[in-house]
Amino acid sequence: MVSRTNFARLALIALTLLVAGQSFAQDELRKTFFRDADAAKAAAEAAQASLLAPRAWERGMSEYKDAELALERGRNIEFVRDNASDAARYFREAEEKARLAQTKFAQVLKSRQAAANAEAPKRSPELWQNAQRKFGDAIRYLERGDLKGASRREIEATGLYRDAELVAIKDQYLAETRRLL
Repeated sequence: MVSRTNFARLALIALTLLVAGQSFAQDELRKTFFRDADAAKAAAEAAQASLLAPRAWERGMSEYKDAELALERGRNIEFVRDNASDAARYFREAEEKARLAQTKFAQVLKSRQAAANAEAPKRSPELWQNAQRKFGDAIRYLERGDLKGASRREIEATGLYRDAELVAIKDQYLAETRRLL
């Protein structure tokens, strides 16, 4: 009976060590393969790539998730490395496009922020949604390289954001006046 208990303990210890060893190895592989992808992802996030370069960002996230899933499932190392490398490439592209969009769309971004600060999404939701659509269109045109189309949508979006901001500000002040009356 004692030897059976000792055998069970040894088996449990061996299994624990095996799992810990695999986990450590997987962590080391992740650090190695995802180093560039993690750095590129962080840089793209800092540049607001999910907003300003959504296509490249989504491609990067798709490759990144595929690489993580492949690593978890113990797939071929080359497959994991290729996916992580592709993710890094897409994240760098997204960052580059987002930086360009920040420069190109500086005015519309200011108008968007001012409208958001005036609570336009809540106080003027229809105008806000129209502005968001036009801004999204401008971003898509810029991602495709159509600067003329992007500029046209940018101007429309800026006007809509300003209108939404004005309606929101009026609503704020007039709501208080209406309440007092």
